Amino acid sequence: MSSLRASLTIKASIVRRDKAVSEEIVIYVCKRCTASAGESGKCEFCGGEKVACRPGDDGDPIRKPLIDAQGNVVTRAPIWWLKQTIPQLMDDEE
Repeated sequence: MSSLRASLTIKASIVRRDKAVSEEIVIYVCKRCTASAGESGKCEFCGGEKVACRPGDDGDPIRKPLIDAQGNVVTRAPIWWLKQTIPQLMDDEE
């Protein structure tokens, strides 16, 4: 997981929302093999679909894993990834 995180950080593309201050990081991750890239399109490794993900800023709750009402970790994947790949899971938790 740490190599994936490093890869995502290195290959992140920055999209300017507001020229003044606000920058939003957008990364493109293959839904099949989780390879990351700085642009959208087909995955160059497996041919799968790459989706745009916004992992949030440091300390943003969207970077945390999904935790149920009893405090148990449902999955180690960060919430930003789950919203892109398994939105029905997120609908059930909200």
